[in-house]
Amino acid sequence: MKEKLSGLSTAEVIASRAKSGENVLKKEKKKGFFKRLFENLNDPIIKILIIALVIEVIFTFGNCNLIEVFGIAVAIVVAATVSTLSEMGSERAFLKMQKDGGDPLIRVMREGVISELKSSELVVEDIVYLSA
Repeated sequence: MKEKLSGLSTAEVIASRAKSGENVLKKEKKKGFFKRLFENLNDPIIKILIIALVIEVIFTFGNCNLIEVFGIAVAIVVAATVSTLSEMGSERAFLKMQKDGGDPLIRVMREGVISELKSSELVVEDIVYLSA
C-alpha cells in the first residue's frame, strides 16, 4: 500500500466509510437476568458443583443426606447468581463509562491539513496524531 503523508481526500474518506462502515460500537441487545443466569451455569466451577450434586443424589439415593444435597444446591445457586450480578454490574459500568466518554475529538491529517474530528468520524487509513 502506498503511504499518503497528506492524509485521505474527501472521496477516499467516503469510499472507506462505505467499505468499512462507521467507527462506532454496535449496540447489542441486552440479555435478561435469567438468560445470563442459565448461561453462567456453563461455568466450569458450577459444572463441577452440578456433577457433585448428581453424584450425591445417585450414590446415596436410598439414604440421601438432604443437608449435603441442599448445601450443594445452594452453592450452585449462589455461585451462578453472584457471577450473573457481577457480569451485569460490569456491563452497567462499561456503558456508563462509554456514555460519559462521549465522542472525543481526535487529531487527523486529511488533505494535507491537521484537523480535529469526532472519533466516530474516523475511517480506515486515516493518519491519526497522538499526544500526551
